[in-house]
Amino acid sequence: MRMNHDLSNTKVSLQKENDVYVIRHDDTVAGKIWMENDTVNIHIQPEYQGRHYATNALYLFTAYAHDNLKVHEIRAVVPAGESIVKHVVEHCGYHIERKCDDHVVYVHNKTVTTLDDHLCLKPGQQVIYLAGGCFWGMERVFQALDGVVQTRTGYANGNTPNPSYEDIIRNETGYKECVKVIYDTSIIDIRTILTAYFMCIDPTVKNRQKEDIGTQYQTGIYYKDESMLPYIEEIYDAEKSRYEQFYVELQPLQNFYEAEEYHQHYLDKYPDGYCHITLVDLNKVKKLNRK
Repeated sequence: MRMNHDLSNTKVSLQKENDVYVIRHDDTVAGKIWMENDTVNIHIQPEYQGRHYATNALYLFTAYAHDNLKVHEIRAVVPAGESIVKHVVEHCGYHIERKCDDHVVYVHNKTVTTLDDHLCLKPGQQVIYLAGGCFWGMERVFQALDGVVQTRTGYANGNTPNPSYEDIIRNETGYKECVKVIYDTSIIDIRTILTAYFMCIDPTVKNRQKEDIGTQYQTGIYYKDESMLPYIEEIYDAEKSRYEQFYVELQPLQNFYEAEEYHQHYLDKYPDGYCHITLVDLNKVKKLNRK
């Protein structure tokens, strides 16, 4: 069982004071979070709103409530029209339980991820695992390519069993947010897939893509079939030659855990959800499709 005694990550820490958990950024109080009747409440000081402190605090508290407070279902009530609060709870994996006239009730269930070690490819199919920052947007990129028959978001090449999304953002597991891409080799090849990949990442930064910072956002190409390596290296080496600094990993796949179900096809479920990949990038990718 995951136990989250250290209620901190790179952004905030939570310190319990009576029944309230004070949200601190460095030595400054940024807000507070507390629970009433299995419903989570969060308040961020006005000067700290819009700076991801609420999201990070909710990540920490949600895992802690599941594991230490033994709350299986955690709810959040969002008033109608509160788009920022809506974004925070959806980003943390809360899904809509019911809608009312003046509010929406979200719920978060404790989940367990499973090792994806029973891959069965059909004749003519191949698979590659690609980490390019937040996996919500990266999955949409590969879904836009003709010949991609399946995508699944997950966590690759880490060092702990059954990682959760909350574990990943704590920067302690070594896992990267990753997309498993299964494709039909009669329609698309690995060169085209990697061309699309490099269109949508910044290979010159480590443990970061745009505003997403942390080891879980490290870019990487992970393969299972050794025979693919020469074709991967062809594109990889060409891209690497273009930059003085180049931080994209290229490794065999060690392990891959499929992410929780709410992360699968996330931007189909929440079209206005966060995405670090622009529509301009996405349109460039679509032009790679054969006419």
